[in-house]
Parts: sequence; structure tokens; C-alpha cells
Amino acid sequence: MAIISFWLKNWGDKTDEALKALAIIPISLGNKVVAAFNIGSYRVEEISQTARVVLETIASQLGEAIFGARKEQLLEQSQERLQATFDAIEDFLFIIDLTGNILEVNPIVLKRLGYSKQELIGKSVLTVHPPEYHDEAAIIVKKLVAGEIAFCPIPVISKDGGVIPVETRIYRSNRENKNVLIGISRNITEIKRIEATLQERAHTPNERINELNCLYSMSKITETENLSLDDVYQKIINLIPPAYQYPDITCAKLIIDDHTFTTSNYQETIWQQTNDIHIHGKKRDSLIVGYLTEKPEAYEGPFFEEERAMLNAIGEHLSIIIRGKQADEALRKSEERYRILLEAIQDSVYVLDREWRHTLVNDAAEEFTHIPKLKLLGSKLTDLFPGVENTSFFKTFEQVMKIRSADVVVDEYTFEDGRRGWYEVHVYPVPEGILCISRDITQRMQAEEALRESEEKHR
Repeated sequence: MAIISFWLKNWGDKTDEALKALAIIPISLGNKVVAAFNIGSYRVEEISQTARVVLETIASQLGEAIFGARKEQLLEQSQERLQATFDAIEDFLFIIDLTGNILEVNPIVLKRLGYSKQELIGKSVLTVHPPEYHDEAAIIVKKLVAGEIAFCPIPVISKDGGVIPVETRIYRSNRENKNVLIGISRNITEIKRIEATLQERAHTPNERINELNCLYSMSKITETENLSLDDVYQKIINLIPPAYQYPDITCAKLIIDDHTFTTSNYQETIWQQTNDIHIHGKKRDSLIVGYLTEKPEAYEGPFFEEERAMLNAIGEHLSIIIRGKQADEALRKSEERYRILLEAIQDSVYVLDREWRHTLVNDAAEEFTHIPKLKLLGSKLTDLFPGVENTSFFKTFEQVMKIRSADVVVDEYTFEDGRRGWYEVHVYPVPEGILCISRDITQRMQAEEALRESEEKHR
């Protein structure tokens, strides 16, 4: 945008030390003007083309700095979401450095393997592998670091010595400007159990391989990006018939809430086996597999024992998917309700972290402070309001930040623009710092003062 300049002919005194001209350079963020860079001069003269270029360059750089600050805020939010995902994932998750030492693990590692965080952080990743696999694991770690492979089949070991078969996928990433490896280990105990059972059976080996392929393909479907949940359910249903003893006459149906997914040949028959899908201990949905024609008796009607075990495994996997869907939907609704509530509150609401930076503000906070939300977010309270650390408000903020107990403070305050009033601030401890809800009570205080004066007059 162009520089706006004008002469200040009637402003201030007429001495040589008075400002004679002013230039305003708009600072833009995208297509929106978010600030202005003002330059004053003691002389009345046109701004040269060179000076214009310099000033516009400075304004552009300031705009980029503001944009950069906004991006840092978005990055922080993204990192918070990443941490939440890191904590919620059901698979074992390890972050290791390029020397093979553990930098971080998710809560599932601690819960299911029984280690404390102190027993793992900084230790070699070999700590979580059985001793008899250490030599093989050390070779694999070197290849992972070199980027030669991205898969590790070595099982993990719990603190009490229990060996858990896993399949570990390795991804290269960056953490605090250092290259790291992220290992996601999926528990394949059920698949291994089925595989062992199948090896003991003598009937139709090729069909047993189909069962394993079904479970393996299921895990791959859920990892596929850009698939809707309905597509995931339908693809899983379509995987079931080829895994059974008689695939040509096998049909399947999945009932989830009010939705039904079936194979194209599905019919209700008397030869069926059912798996009830439980969510948080309660039956929610059903998975049904049937034969279209009669077949000889086996373990469960015409179905083999391995097929029952596979159906149970499929049901458990679907249970995990459904719980994840419910958690995502609950989070989305919670965030939406929180956003609506936050913006509906007429009081100024803001969250300060432990460095006194604004990490959350509502629209009312912008109106309350006369400072744009974009500027409030990420800015320190002490920078925006010089001298605030000497007020009773800040002392209360410090106290709540320290002792983690809610409090309220009422006092007068004068803003830099000259506004002066009485304010009531409720302060609550939150994980990242403190939550403040500020209300302008100037009119109430003035009314109370007027009432007191009136009562004194009539005594």
C-alpha cells in the first residue's frame, strides 16, 4: 500500500523543534491492514523515492514479523494437538535419537510394559527388547539410523519379563532441530496366537493363510489416508469372505448405530456366527458372518475354531476404530461448545501461560482492552500493559499461578489511553497457567458511591 503523508502546519508550536510533517505506512497481513508505521519529520519536504522504498521495505518486514508470530502461535497449537495424539495412541510409541537412545515414550508404553519414565528416558532402546534379541536388534537399529530399512520385527519385553510380539514401523522426523526416529509398535499377539493355532491344524493350510491376510489387510486399511469411516467399514466387511473355509458362499454384515454394511451377496441364513462389539463394556454393535448353504459340522456349527478367533479379532479391531470415532466426535463437539461459550461470554476472557503470554482470548477481550486479538495472542501481559506488575491485579495473578487456588480481585485501573475504571477479575488455575474473567464494574461502583452519599445526606 502507498505511504500516506501530510504537513502538520497547525500542530504544536512554531519552533524548529516541532514536528512539521508525518508519514503513515500501512502494515498489511495478507490483504488486511493490521498496523501502521508512523514517521515524523522536523522539516516540510516531500519524501524521496529512495526513502519511500526504504520505509515500504521496513513496513513489509514488520508485516512479515507479525505473520511469523501468528504462524508460531499456530505451530504451538499444532504441537499441543500432536501431544494429545501422542498421549492417546493405543500403539507403543517411541522417539529415539540417532544413537539409539530413548527420548520419549507415550503413556501406553509405561502402562502396558510396566516401566517408569525414569527407567526408559535416556536409556538404549535395547532396554525394551528381550536380551536374546539384543545382537539382532543392535544391527537393525544401525540400519534404521542409516535409512536402509523402516521396519523392525523384534518383540518388546515388559518390566516383569513378559515378551510381547510387535511390528514396528519407523519414521524419520525432527525434534527440537535434531533428527530423530519415531517407532510405532503394534501389538500383534492375537495374530501370532492365530498363526500358532493354524500351524497345529492340518486342514487346508492355504485357507488359514487367508485368515492371516484378512487381519493384516484390516490394519492396512485403517492406516490408509483419505478414506471415510464408511469406506473403512465397507472394505473390512469385504475382506471377511475370502478368509473363510468356503469363501464363495460366505456373506457378512456389520451393524453400527443406525448404519448397516454388507457384502453384495448378503442374505439372512440359519448358518451364522455373531460377534457383539462392546464399547466401554457395553454392547453397541454387531458383526455377523453366514454361509448361504449348509456345510458339515465343525467347531461352531459349520465354522472352524480359527474362524471364531478371527471374528473375535475383527470385532475387537472394529471396537477400537469406533471408540476412536467417538473420541474424535466428542472432542469436536467439546471444542465447538467451548468456542460458542467463550464468544457468548460478554466478560473479557483470557488465558495467561507461566510466562504471562496470552494463549487464548475471546472477542470481548479485544473490546475490553482496545487491543486486536491478533496482537493479544502471544503477547506478554507485562509488555502490553506497562506497570501492571505493580497492581493488585498482577499480585493476585502471581498468587493463583503459584498456589493453584482460585481467587478474585477488585480494584481501579487506568489504561494507557486514559480510560479509568473499576474492574473485577476472577482468576482460576488451568494446566497452562491461569484463566482470567474480567468485568467492568465502574457503573456499579459509581451507583454504590452515589447511594452512600445520598444516605449520608439524609442522616
